[in-house]
Amino acid sequence: MMQKGNARQEILSAAKEIFSDKGYARATTKEISNAAGVAEITVFRQFETKANLFYETILNYLINPMLNQEELDKQGNGREVILNIMEERISTLQNNRALFMTVINEAQYNDEVKNMLKKIYVKVSNVIILSLESEYKGFKGIEIENVARVLLSTIVGGIILEFVSPDKEPGDSYKLIEIVSSII
Repeated sequence: MMQKGNARQEILSAAKEIFSDKGYARATTKEISNAAGVAEITVFRQFETKANLFYETILNYLINPMLNQEELDKQGNGREVILNIMEERISTLQNNRALFMTVINEAQYNDEVKNMLKKIYVKVSNVIILSLESEYKGFKGIEIENVARVLLSTIVGGIILEFVSPDKEPGDSYKLIEIVSSII
């Protein structure tokens, strides 16, 4: 018998693959439960709805690796944290490219996914804001929230451009780190 924690992780892993392959709208909880090796009712016991499962999959594979503020605090000053966040975000999004592109594509047509993405954007933006505030709190005229939004948009935009542009090489997004490093 699979333990509860293991079942949850197996479901998330299967969901990542199914959502990445089929998208949110076309994926079914039955397919996910089969791929995870659990009964479909187990998916609903763990996540209640397909939307919750999708949201948790996004958090687990695209967001949570960077949201550990304790780890961010150990990394040094705000500038170092920002550069580390950028490097980690680029790496995470590249390593989970199919899921990331599914989220971006689904958000264009599905209001439920768009709202999930907005909640996630706020969550990630708040982490960046906290990091920036520690470095730039003494500077007047710097609107930290706007800087955080520009930084986050630059990272996401650079990754999307890398994924969809035929003339971009994998890893070109890391050039963003060099550019931001020279600015901050």
